[in-house]
Amino acid sequence: MPHCKNQSFMKYAIRAIKYFLYLTVVFGVVIWVLACFTSKSLIYRPEDFAGTLVHGWNSVWMILGIFALVACIYPMLGYMKRPLMAGGSIDELRASLDDFMESRGYVFEKQDNDSVCYRLGSGAGRASRSWEDRISIFQSASGLVMEGLRKDVTRLASGLETRLGSNEE
Repeated sequence: MPHCKNQSFMKYAIRAIKYFLYLTVVFGVVIWVLACFTSKSLIYRPEDFAGTLVHGWNSVWMILGIFALVACIYPMLGYMKRPLMAGGSIDELRASLDDFMESRGYVFEKQDNDSVCYRLGSGAGRASRSWEDRISIFQSASGLVMEGLRKDVTRLASGLETRLGSNEE
C-alpha cells in the first residue's frame, strides 16, 4: 500500500489527466447545449457541431489546448500542505482528529506509521472533486501537517486548530 503523503510525478500526472477529462466532459456538454440552442435543433453529428463553431474543428483543438494547459497547472495550484498549530502526535490526537473529520463529512481511510488519511463520505462530493478528495495529516519534524485540496485544507485546518486549541484549555 503506498504511503498516503507521497507526492510524486505519477500522482501529479494522474491528477492532470483527471482534470483534463473532467473539464473536457463538463464543458463539452455545455458547448454542445449552446450549439443546439444556436442552431435551434438537436445536434448529434460531429460535422454539425463543428459547423456551429466560429473556426470549425480548429476551435475544438484550441479549446482542448486550453483545457490541457489548465489541467497541467491546476494540480500545482490546487493542492497544498499546511502546518497545523496543534501540539501532540497523531496517536495522541487520533480520537479528536476522527471526531472532527467525521463532523465535516470525512471518513477514515487508512493510517500509516506517521500519517492518517480521510476521504469524503459523500459520493457527490467525491465526484465534484474528481475523486481527489483525500485529506492527509502527517507528522513532520515541526509538528502536524495537513495535505490535500487547497480549499478543503484551508477550511479544515482552520477548524481543526480551533477545535484542538479549545481542547487544550
